[in-house]
Amino acid sequence: MPLKTGIDILQALRSAGDDRKVVLLTATLDDASLVAAIKAKVDAIVMKDEPAPALQQAIVIVTQGQRSIPLTLMDRAFELATKSAVPDPLGTLSERDRRIAEFAAAGLKNRQIAEQLGLSEGAIKVYLHRIFDKLGIGNRTELALLVTRAQS
Repeated sequence: MPLKTGIDILQALRSAGDDRKVVLLTATLDDASLVAAIKAKVDAIVMKDEPAPALQQAIVIVTQGQRSIPLTLMDRAFELATKSAVPDPLGTLSERDRRIAEFAAAGLKNRQIAEQLGLSEGAIKVYLHRIFDKLGIGNRTELALLVTRAQS
């Protein structure tokens, strides 16, 4: 989904008071997205590389009023929630946001980032503004400093 992730949509639903059942079907799930999904009370998480019956089973479990989140993901969420180390400021970014941040920090122009990711230059501008907002920064220089610190 361009410009919005499944997590963004889930959070928007919950913010609007919508408590319908949500099954998150995803190819990847970074730590920040996992925690965000759990906080937004996702009802099930199914990875796209799971066998086909996994999605059907999750739907059945959710319709019975239970949650269907793999134990490995719940363990990871618990580990993240109880970690006492200083959090990585980039940990709040989705995988795509993080890649865009890394490209921008490496000095690539919006057009070059767009070409790398198969997106429009306008979409990259929107992503960067959203990244700046999420991180509480105002420009590429601050972004480059954060990315450099996170990588060291």
